[in-house]
Amino acid sequence: MAVLALVLVAGSASAADALAGTLDLKTGLVVTDASTNLLARAAVPQATDLNVGVIQLDGPITPARRQALVNAGVVLFDYLPQYAYAADLRHADFDALRALDFVTWVGQFRDEWKISPTLGTQAAQSPERQALHAQGKRSVQVVLWPNANIKQTLATLNAMPDVHVEEHGLIDRELHATVTMPLASAAAVAALPAVRWIEDTPEITDRNATVRWIVQSNVSNNFPIYDKGIHGEGQLIGVMDGRVNPNHCSFSDPEGDPFGPNHRKIEAYFTSVGSDFHGTHVAGTALGDAGSDNDLRGVAYMARLVFDTSTAISSGFNANLNQNYNAGATIHTNSWGNDGTTAYDSLARTIDVFSYNNDDNLVIFAVTNTSTLKNPENAKDVLAVGASQDTPNQASFCSGGRGPTNDGRRKPEIYSPGCSIRSASASSSCSSTS
Repeated sequence: MAVLALVLVAGSASAADALAGTLDLKTGLVVTDASTNLLARAAVPQATDLNVGVIQLDGPITPARRQALVNAGVVLFDYLPQYAYAADLRHADFDALRALDFVTWVGQFRDEWKISPTLGTQAAQSPERQALHAQGKRSVQVVLWPNANIKQTLATLNAMPDVHVEEHGLIDRELHATVTMPLASAAAVAALPAVRWIEDTPEITDRNATVRWIVQSNVSNNFPIYDKGIHGEGQLIGVMDGRVNPNHCSFSDPEGDPFGPNHRKIEAYFTSVGSDFHGTHVAGTALGDAGSDNDLRGVAYMARLVFDTSTAISSGFNANLNQNYNAGATIHTNSWGNDGTTAYDSLARTIDVFSYNNDDNLVIFAVTNTSTLKNPENAKDVLAVGASQDTPNQASFCSGGRGPTNDGRRKPEIYSPGCSIRSASASSSCSSTS
């Protein structure tokens, strides 16, 4: 898994060798020379100075090398190119490290490496974010190291002038906190030993009758997947978006059953009931079914819905993914994202961590409506979907950001009709709209 402070480097062995003796971070290329090598110093560094450090090797790690580092008291965190790792060095035996011929450099993890170079550069979109900016503050994501004293660090953050922790949650072993603060406080926050990374909090931008045969065969009214008896039976699909209208005929239960296993279309609705155009349209495209073969029938029309509203805050998104998974959903479709950045950030990493820990799940994102691939569709383990035209021009590009990602990966993976398609409308009880 990628650490937030790095740029993943894809390439040949020669490219890797060219970067030997450096750290290739988002904040820039760092030369790891003798002047900063703690192994070259006679005195053993104080543990308080090495809450987290960096250890660099002369080549790829092996199981034997990893065990030797463990024996020397090193706890490895995430990989940093080139051939380096962030690591807990508080209990490291430096004499033992000096004796390991494959260890070439050990240094401190510097405060300036913890601050996103784009921090504070994104324009506010929502009225709430604009008001916050007018007060001279920003909403940021503060990520802590796995070995952090969480309670103490949160208390320290809240004690800083004009700094307030709004919410927080664990993602794997790391705490992600949403914090409001002046930009001028970034250096003081980064100086806390427990802090790993600081970046802007993302802002969300919203990103079918014919769709069903186009994605199955691209032959008019030819449904080979349906013909094999597959329509979504027994499947639960997680949707995070604006509120789905549960009274629309695409989702309503004629028996009046409450949300749950007996409801015709909705297994779980984890927020207050409402009606939003975008959310209703998206859910209708995925799994809506009004009982007839028309624009109100979604692609997996026999599947059922697990729903919650969308959030671009990494801890909240992780909680929603796990909540929907625990309710039975293993496919999670999202038609929103952060158009303010192309960076691999904490939201993208949240998707990769969730997918790594739950490999029976698939997280899907519609790509941005702008021309350049944005976020979080740039995550490694997300299926990014661009929009093609509807019939008869389904082979034509309609909208969607083009890759590659910042680190050279090809995205999006697939295209599907996404322009002028018809689906459920929130404006009435049984209408469709494009």
